[in-house]
Amino acid sequence: MEDFITPQASVRSYHAQPKLLLMAKGLRSPIRLRLTRWEVIVKIIKPSVLIALCILSTSLLSGCRNNPAGAQQPVAEYHDVGTAADFDKNQNIYFDKDSSFGGSGWPLYWNLTSPQNPGVFYEDAPSFWWVTAPPAGASSVIGARAVKLHHYARFRVRATKFSASGNLYLTLRFKDDLLAPVPVFSWNGNDWTQLGTIGGLRDHRWKTQQLAVAEAARQRDGSTYVFKIGVDQYNAAMKGELLIDQIKLANNVGHSEFPPDIPGLWPTLPKSNFSNIGQTMEFVPGEGPFFPFGVYDDTWFTDGGSPAKAGQGKKDSWRILEEAGMNCYVIHGWEQNWGSRWDTFPDEPSTQWSKPALFVRPGLKEHLAQAAAHHLKVIPNFLTDTRAAWIKGTYQNEAKALTVLGDVMAKYDNDPNLLMWYPVDEWDHEDDSYGKPHLYSHLLYNTLHKRSPHRPGFLLCMGFLGTDTWKLAAEDGDVLGVDVYPADNEPFDKGLSNQAQRLNEIRSVVGRTKPYILVPELWQADTKPLTPAQVVAQAYVGIVHGARGILYFRYGHPADPKVSPRLWDGVKQMGQELFGPTGIAKLLLPPSKPIDFLGESKVVACSNPAIHASLFQDAQGHRTLIALNMKNSPIKGVNFTIAGLASSTVKVRFEPNRVLSARNGSFTDDFDQIQRHVYDLGS
Repeated sequence: MEDFITPQASVRSYHAQPKLLLMAKGLRSPIRLRLTRWEVIVKIIKPSVLIALCILSTSLLSGCRNNPAGAQQPVAEYHDVGTAADFDKNQNIYFDKDSSFGGSGWPLYWNLTSPQNPGVFYEDAPSFWWVTAPPAGASSVIGARAVKLHHYARFRVRATKFSASGNLYLTLRFKDDLLAPVPVFSWNGNDWTQLGTIGGLRDHRWKTQQLAVAEAARQRDGSTYVFKIGVDQYNAAMKGELLIDQIKLANNVGHSEFPPDIPGLWPTLPKSNFSNIGQTMEFVPGEGPFFPFGVYDDTWFTDGGSPAKAGQGKKDSWRILEEAGMNCYVIHGWEQNWGSRWDTFPDEPSTQWSKPALFVRPGLKEHLAQAAAHHLKVIPNFLTDTRAAWIKGTYQNEAKALTVLGDVMAKYDNDPNLLMWYPVDEWDHEDDSYGKPHLYSHLLYNTLHKRSPHRPGFLLCMGFLGTDTWKLAAEDGDVLGVDVYPADNEPFDKGLSNQAQRLNEIRSVVGRTKPYILVPELWQADTKPLTPAQVVAQAYVGIVHGARGILYFRYGHPADPKVSPRLWDGVKQMGQELFGPTGIAKLLLPPSKPIDFLGESKVVACSNPAIHASLFQDAQGHRTLIALNMKNSPIKGVNFTIAGLASSTVKVRFEPNRVLSARNGSFTDDFDQIQRHVYDLGS
């Protein structure tokens, strides 16, 4: 077994059947009593001795029945999880530090709660702590450690007290936040033996479950028995976060140390006013369907603006977004005090290339004013780069963060320039200092639905843990999103393929009940600049795979010498192809509808799997096929066969004077590398 000491030979103890040897006066040979059966050997015996022996044997039998000789005394090892001793090898029950609890190890999980007791989650009926410790005097608090989604926990129990024979019993207290039961294993000396499963009802209750550990299922590893919950790192057996509170191993079934099962903290969300946003695509009530096309912020420059007046100069950041065809943008939480702010920095080095524009840090109020003047809407993101210290440093604790952010959402609930709230970014992140507990994410969305009922909640995940991520995220977010950057997945077409996979996984879970947004790469300071064709191709991956929004990461000022001078050409092209006179955005919004994604409905058949194509129909019954070459190399002679397509001409939108001929429901075309084609098929 990996990382384990070679198991020592098992020491086996046997308990012989109880025996009693009696020597009576006048007897030449002993009388032997075996309590499993009577066997009396008498050579010479007197009646009076026989009577005495009968009385004595009756008394002995009665005593043996009440307290059998050799019966096991209760033996147990117990640990209340949630202390600094959880990883101490001197304890009789402890966790292996190299267990796959996430990233660099469980002790660093989510950046510590307090120096004295790192990595522990605490909860009581109304409150949850994961950055700070519970206040002094808090009662009914449960302290536990969490195993992350698609990870596992491995722990050891000192074995020296236990007999190697007979059953042992493993008792666990945990919070059932799991989508499905998770297996529990014991190390048998050669492999893992499954003892059973725990949880899987996702009823969010603290509950106790006991599993028998048969003699054949365990073998000492050094001086300990070894157990694990889940299978391995990045294994789908752990479908949710599992909080572990207590562990006991004993040679009997008693577990009086464990409290009764009780409900855990997981408030029921108020019914969202945007439960049907997948059908309406209306983000701001009364404004109709909206296709978000925007960017994540970085640095902002005003060219002639002030806190209340928008800049109109060519180097004004908000004007640049508007001219690129964008209609919204994301502001990051760590830049905000969520009030009024307009800090200028005339001495910044960027002033040299941004003149006459000036580097500025606006507050939320000022962002909304600048956005309104440039026909943009704002998406405030609260917990982006939290690293836990943000909650502790800015708000002092988790409860105050919920209160302050709830007040912000209530204040701007009806602002027409605010598109949606973005409480949590990437709670499934693998960086221990970046991810967030799912429960805290849930509490934030609970706050949103209570305090800002007139705006939807956006929830973005990395999604690399597959459909389980989206099953959990869909419980909270009205709008979902995924970020996949080709720079992290060289070569470029591998990045496109990963984007397609994540989008398909979201669609397999939510269908069209919730809109989902792709966050593709635009610019990162430490990566190779993208070409305009790569910027466009990513957006079309989203469209072909069902995304109903594009939010590029991230903004880079065109005048910045670190930014490719052609970077914004791709954004502008995409803006025209979405919202221009022949733009396709209306095909992606109601009353238009998708007819066939990727041939899944058997309406469209494509001869080459590297070409991803989906068919859409507008309110007048006109159909449009959108296709993308997912490869970095050209592909010629791609044939499309479409059910019901009449023999006619097929116009290729955005490519002037290109017309193809369709015969018997089919037509053929060539694709350059990562090229998109948009085919108008008629009614």
